Amino acid sequence: MRWRSVLLTILLLAACRLPLAAADLISPDDEKALGMLMRTLRAVGFPDPTGATFVHGRLAVAATFDPSQAQMPLPSVASTTQETHPGSPLVTCGYAFDGLHLRLPDGSWIIAMAYRFRPGPDDRVDSTQCLAFTPAQESALASIAHPFAPAQVATWLE
Repeated sequence: MRWRSVLLTILLLAACRLPLAAADLISPDDEKALGMLMRTLRAVGFPDPTGATFVHGRLAVAATFDPSQAQMPLPSVASTTQETHPGSPLVTCGYAFDGLHLRLPDGSWIIAMAYRFRPGPDDRVDSTQCLAFTPAQESALASIAHPFAPAQVATWLE
């Protein structure tokens, strides 16, 4: 599962066009290779995060499914509640995830940068405990908090 998180992160960063290229931190050849990697990842089924809403914090999910027809939609280790429905084979599982999440333009989620979830009609995703942000905002805040001084690089390599 770890490799999926790494690939999703690469795809996310490339799609968001963080100021890597503008700061000349990657070469034009590397940027071209990154674009080819993005196209390849999309071709094999990874989601396109372009236009995604970014949130950070605790995301609560309630997913209803029929255990005789499908597996749990998210990992059981993250399940905080399980509710059966009288007279029905349906089960509703409650989940809680901390971290970075993306709501994709198609309505699906990448939860904790690890799990793809497409809410069904009876599912609920609560992001009220999350803080929404844009990659540009996050990048600007990080640049202020941790300024990069190219002259320091030479001293790091000594």
